[in-house]
Amino acid sequence: MEIEINCDMGERAETQLDLELMPYVDAVNISCGYHAGSLDILRTTIKNAQIHGLKIGAHPGFKDPEHFGRRKIFLSKKEIYTLVREQLEIFSNECGNFSHVKPHGALYNMSADMEDYAEAIAKAVLDHNPDLELYGLANSISIKKAEELGLKTCSEGFADRAYLQNGLLAPREREGSVLTDRQRIEIQFKAFLEGSALPDINEKPGPIIRASTLCVHSDSPHALKTAQWLNELILRSRSGDSI
Repeated sequence: MEIEINCDMGERAETQLDLELMPYVDAVNISCGYHAGSLDILRTTIKNAQIHGLKIGAHPGFKDPEHFGRRKIFLSKKEIYTLVREQLEIFSNECGNFSHVKPHGALYNMSADMEDYAEAIAKAVLDHNPDLELYGLANSISIKKAEELGLKTCSEGFADRAYLQNGLLAPREREGSVLTDRQRIEIQFKAFLEGSALPDINEKPGPIIRASTLCVHSDSPHALKTAQWLNELILRSRSGDSI
């Protein structure tokens, strides 16, 4: 099984790190400006991604820049639908030809285990463009609902985040939830590649997750190193070398 690397971008005023990450990833998810970023940053990031020949996707989130879109906000299905459609329209005005949509932060996590959120997001993507692919947490409700509506999906795993036993991501405020150790990241990558059990946040055998894309968070202080490590691992796996 081949795995791609995706990265969330366009979320800070300084775009240099995003530019440095681009040679090591296959796809980018660019903030629409609600949780972070701006129209100018969006335009710059799209242009740079096009130069690097990357898959380009919209990265809608809660309109909550104070908390970087990582605070849970409870809205109705109609409000979630409108929130996502607004951001896809903004993105389309700047990038007419993009391939996918990946929700950000709390919106992503809530859609992973809340049917109303998953359905509203999937419907918003479908109504905007039925040819778009929806990125979502592997084995989650968000993937299930999108597929029920007929959307193409991309099951996502996280190389730099620890998991709980139930297959959801460990909360960021929990110690050990963000992975920075190369050996630990390699173990996680190998489990994704082989379809074997991931170690959970307590280092016990955890969920089996089949993912076709792995996320690197650009706001992590180790983002560039992580992307380089994963790129190296993917190249080794594609050439048949052992990991």
